[in-house]
Amino acid sequence: MKQKFFLLFLTRLILARVAGGKAAVFRESWYREARLSPLTPPGWVFAVVWPLNYATSSLAAATFGEKTVGPEREQGLLLWLTQAAITSVWTRIFGDLKRPDWALSCLLLSWMLGIATAKKFGKTSPAGFWMVPLCLWLSLAIELNAEFLVRNPDRLPVAGG
Repeated sequence: MKQKFFLLFLTRLILARVAGGKAAVFRESWYREARLSPLTPPGWVFAVVWPLNYATSSLAAATFGEKTVGPEREQGLLLWLTQAAITSVWTRIFGDLKRPDWALSCLLLSWMLGIATAKKFGKTSPAGFWMVPLCLWLSLAIELNAEFLVRNPDRLPVAGG
């Protein structure tokens, strides 16, 4: 179990690093000078919560992998991996492309995949419980992203421009 957790955690970190990048966007004036949701936590909270989410979702995948076999296991781990990849891409869409509108769609998809993964994992093991922190955090991320759109219409690209 420890080795599987470590490998899945490492996979999750690599996905975050490759797909999500270094999150420099949150140090750019484009984001710093924007009007943010009153629910936006201090920056250091993100640095603590995201790795915890990677750990708990990796623990979920490792636990599920230990308790299942065959197609059930393959489907569940593929669902987990898809959710992890979609979540990681959000930073690129929001920050690099500066498309918070598209990023919101990405977060909604990630949230739905997170819930589906929790349900899949929970059918055969207690692993679904370990997906709950990520699903809750994604709920907050959706609010923050949506509020960013509402408060900063000037941050969206102009149609045809």
